[in-house]
Formats: sequence, C-alpha cells, structure tokens
Amino acid sequence: MRPPTLGLPRWRRRLRVQIVLCAFAAVHYQAAVAQKAEAKRPFNIPAQGAESALKVFSEQSGKSVIMNASTVGGIRTNRLNGAFAPLEALQHLLAGTGLIATPDEKSGAFVVHSKNKPR
Repeated sequence: MRPPTLGLPRWRRRLRVQIVLCAFAAVHYQAAVAQKAEAKRPFNIPAQGAESALKVFSEQSGKSVIMNASTVGGIRTNRLNGAFAPLEALQHLLAGTGLIATPDEKSGAFVVHSKNKPR
C-alpha cells in the first residue's frame, strides 16, 4: 500500500522536504554563529554579595542584569577571574548559589532568578 500523495507530483514533494530541511539548517546555523559571536571578555570579580557582584559583572561585560534585590540578598557569589563569554562568566559566578541567569532575547539583558522559583 502506498502512502497518500496529497495530489502533488513526486518532485514537488521532494522539493518541499528539501526546502524545510534547508530552513531548519539555516536556523540552527544562525544560532550557532550568534553563540560563537559572543566574544570572550576579561573578568575579575572577587567573591562577594550577589547584588554587588552582578553590578560589577554588568560593568565588565557591558550587559544589563535584571534582578530582584530580595532574591539575591544574602547570597554570596564565586570569584571570577579570566576570559569568558558573558553567559559563561555569569554561570561560573552563580554556580552553587541557588541562582541562575537566563538571557532575555528581546533586551539582550540577563535575568537572574532563584532555581527554586519560576521567574
């Protein structure tokens, strides 16, 4: 039994599949290029309170950070020293603190929130 052909000639069905695959590949290629384009920058942030550390991170990375002072209050971050892409640096800075950062695609800022609470 043959699958339904949807009334299209075989070459048009193949062409549609090829177009969809090319579009899929293009989207993934753009995402990979965008991620690689995020250049590494030097960071030197001592271990300190999260609010202060995130302000220093923002200055050194050139990226905005959105946070709630009550969420980051009383949390101490890790020391960060070396060259990192901004997201990678932020992940190292917040590792083991109970905080995570997610990039906001519209604004380009990072949103810092608790791992336990949805943002």
